[in-house]
Amino acid sequence: MKRIAFTLLIAMFLNIANAFAQGGTTGPLTWNIADGVLTISGEGAMPDYGYMHGMIPPWNGYHRDITTVVIENEVTHIGDFAFAGLDWSSYSITSITLPNNLTSIGSGAFWYCRDLTLITLPNKITNIKGGAFRDCSNLTSITLPNGITSIQGLTFLGCDNLASITLPSSITRIGEFAFCGCRKLTSITLPKSIENIENQSFAYCSTLTLITNLNPIPIDINSDVFENINVSACTLEVPIHSVSAYKNAEVWKEFNIVGIEVGIVETDNYPSLRIFPNPTNGKWRIDNGELTIEKIEIFDIFGRVVISITSLPSGGLGGALPPGVYFIRIQTDKGLITKKIIKQ
Repeated sequence: MKRIAFTLLIAMFLNIANAFAQGGTTGPLTWNIADGVLTISGEGAMPDYGYMHGMIPPWNGYHRDITTVVIENEVTHIGDFAFAGLDWSSYSITSITLPNNLTSIGSGAFWYCRDLTLITLPNKITNIKGGAFRDCSNLTSITLPNGITSIQGLTFLGCDNLASITLPSSITRIGEFAFCGCRKLTSITLPKSIENIENQSFAYCSTLTLITNLNPIPIDINSDVFENINVSACTLEVPIHSVSAYKNAEVWKEFNIVGIEVGIVETDNYPSLRIFPNPTNGKWRIDNGELTIEKIEIFDIFGRVVISITSLPSGGLGGALPPGVYFIRIQTDKGLITKKIIKQ
């Protein structure tokens, strides 16, 4: 009888301990839950989870206890469906700390994390798979890092409270349903690099009233990209020299089109560097003084690169360019210099 009582007492203490701290391993990583904080540490990529991988996240059984997630610095990948809260699993995550060395986020990683209001994405991330933040209905804003080139399908589908999204200049593609149902999104800026916007990307973004499209050439899109949006009441800002092209482009022509000046900000960090003659009707020459030139790029007023070289030409540059206003960006050993130049 005493042995049974002692066994029950030990079991009771073990249950109490388990309620306050749980942990284990997943792939090369370790995880621990204490006081509502899930900490994932180690070095390398988190495994992918979900039925197609035949794996359930090991912390899934404690999903109702987790309010904060801390992923430590050497973790490089968040697995598919790592924190997905579906009908069978409702997470209460309000805060997530991501590591600086993170490079990718898997499909549906934060799907249905409805209590998540803010997440900061590290600059090393280059790949966010489809549906990563799907139905994060309380997420209010997000800034995508510069290494991202594609927003995959369903990524922000159903993010009802997403009012602010910053797209990097590297984005070339926006996938199907990427922002569909983001009902509080009022404005979006499309970078000049954008090449493809797929079906229903901004469908049901009913409060969208301003689109700034920096691409000087209208890309072909289907009419359902902006389905259920009053496009005639939505202002479309485009480069001033592209207004006519947009007014003749299918779908885009239905917007209230306004031309804006698009250029590059001029800097003058090192006045000892001279570009002459400026204006010119021939070539420009560069006197770099004590600076070492590592790269030279010339942009037109739309921000398109028209010349890119890695050494200073002895005979000058820009002789074949047509008349116009340009910006020359010079990378030196002391920093970056940008100046406006004029070809007459």
